[in-house]
Amino acid sequence: MKAHTISDAFRACIGEREVTSAFFTTYSFEPDFFELEVIPLLLGDQALSSQSDIRSVQLQALMQDKGRRFAVVHDVDVFNPTAGSRLEVDYLPVRIGGGCQHAKMAMLVLQEKGDQIPTILLVAGSFNLTKAGWWDNIEVGHFVELQATRAPANILEPMRRALRFFQAAAPTPVLDEIVNVQAGWLASADDPDCSFYFSGAASNRLAFLDFIGQRPHTLPAAKDAATLEIVSPFFGEKPDSGDTQKLMSLFSTVRLLLPRDEEERALVDPGVFDAFNTDQWCGWASAWNDSHQVIGVPFRRVHAKIFQGRGKRSWQFVGSVNFSHKAFRENVEAGFLLQGGDFPSLLEPLTALPAGFAPDSDLHSAEASEGLAMPVLRLAYDWDSQWLEVTAQDSISGELILLDNSTPSLGSIVFAQTTSGTALLPALRDHLERSSLVRVRWQSGVECVERYLMVSQRNIYSRPSQLPAMDLQSLLRLFIEMRLSKKISQFGELAQLMLNMRTAPGTADEQLPEMVDAGEAKSFFAEFSQVNGAFWQLERSLALAADENNAKKLAYYLAGCQPDSLKALLESVEKGGGDEETVVVRYLTLVSMHGLLTRYPQHSCATLTRRVQALITELENDELLRHLDEAEGARFLDWFRTQFQRPLTAANSRKKDAPHAADQ
Repeated sequence: MKAHTISDAFRACIGEREVTSAFFTTYSFEPDFFELEVIPLLLGDQALSSQSDIRSVQLQALMQDKGRRFAVVHDVDVFNPTAGSRLEVDYLPVRIGGGCQHAKMAMLVLQEKGDQIPTILLVAGSFNLTKAGWWDNIEVGHFVELQATRAPANILEPMRRALRFFQAAAPTPVLDEIVNVQAGWLASADDPDCSFYFSGAASNRLAFLDFIGQRPHTLPAAKDAATLEIVSPFFGEKPDSGDTQKLMSLFSTVRLLLPRDEEERALVDPGVFDAFNTDQWCGWASAWNDSHQVIGVPFRRVHAKIFQGRGKRSWQFVGSVNFSHKAFRENVEAGFLLQGGDFPSLLEPLTALPAGFAPDSDLHSAEASEGLAMPVLRLAYDWDSQWLEVTAQDSISGELILLDNSTPSLGSIVFAQTTSGTALLPALRDHLERSSLVRVRWQSGVECVERYLMVSQRNIYSRPSQLPAMDLQSLLRLFIEMRLSKKISQFGELAQLMLNMRTAPGTADEQLPEMVDAGEAKSFFAEFSQVNGAFWQLERSLALAADENNAKKLAYYLAGCQPDSLKALLESVEKGGGDEETVVVRYLTLVSMHGLLTRYPQHSCATLTRRVQALITELENDELLRHLDEAEGARFLDWFRTQFQRPLTAANSRKKDAPHAADQ
């Protein structure tokens, strides 16, 4: 399969299947691109707004009861965050002693609709989780699907090795889910045409040449593959020595792609260029010149990494491995060795020498920065419990101080030869409502260093929403329909309204106009039917969630802060206080809310339950009883509440006539 971009390749491989878990590893990382462009692809390529603020709100709604399904491991020493996270994803920085976390991998658990057998999509290539990696560059990757009935040992076992490695370096529930999926699989016979490579690190590392040499018809039979073609945008400072020289010495002919910029200048150090013979430097073969062209993009930088042995028995390695000592011996790398296929030549000799060298080229061997005093710290904030959890990759001693522009400190956590610490920091909550980027200071003895860190967020349904409140009628209509597409559209409209009002002078978000349908016919029976229908659908969804032990979905509605939660519904009711025309629908709504909150007390907010009860009493005394017979009014309301709050039958609660948002 050929694709113009990595996004196209993922989209084609996922197809109509649901991604239930996704784990990514990358070197450089752009979290805003991942959240706004990659996550939508993982969620089924829904039709979403192109405006980033609106898109984030819609994505949060899509992920409402599927949080912590996604995780990203990245190299901490190259990640300088300029944009914070907005969605519920585990972001896991790591540091590799003596090298880099340079592997570009993905493990996706896919589920066919109506099929109970999961598939693991294993991907490795050259692409970082960045806009350039997924859209702009010329990249390479290979995609393999594994199932319980087909899991070749030379792919499954290295994948399990990678899972163990990252579970130790950066534990996350997402990895646990992937491990559980394949835990009982039995390895089948090796795939003769495809082998997976994962290097690992430190003493257990598998060197690149050792992996290649273990496979038949590669290095041990190099005479059958007399030409070695190398595509690598990065070269070591001494690429003609060590393992790189050893690899070249096994082949009678070596060809290297010369990376160039828009002006045809070489993107290598002149010393690297001179280390090889001029005739070893090549350009793309004619068959490949136009294969990766994109309309409107006249130039695409080469970031692919390919080693290809050509001869009687050709082979090709694609992955993250550059032509450098660090890639061969020190970094964490990954890729696939492909054999048994027809691999046409990638390279042809240059017809002309390069038009000079690009000044200050940054395309040198990627190395981790040395001498950093800041330990590898992972910050995670739980909006439900309001606790901050800080986990270090290694045992540390010192004090972590969280800074803010408006206050000297948001709080601090002291470590004493430990790898984790927690704190309840009220000031941090206010900061995280604005941004998940936090500047921190690490103090250990006399040593002090500062930098920005990104905070992963959990249970974001409890994060105060920045969207304006929906009016009561709009919320009830949303509950009646209870479809995901309706919710995404409604949230998009609210976000657009919020953005429009922000640009208008002299207005504030809380002064936004209500979204009311004009000419709505009002009668007791119409209002009774509307409220009853809305809560019938909502209670149906909650009953299904309770049957499935889905605490997150229950908490979203019963204790969350989102525009379609019960808290938002109560705020809409309170805004209509004293309006005689809406007294019936407000009362019926409150009674229905109280019934749900008392039915699921372990998932409800106690403060919200008390507010609803107080408002019911206030509305009855101030607005309803004056219209009823004093002697019988209170008894009638008590009887009415009892009847109206009767729960659904178990049969009705489990009936699934049509797909609903809460069932997605």
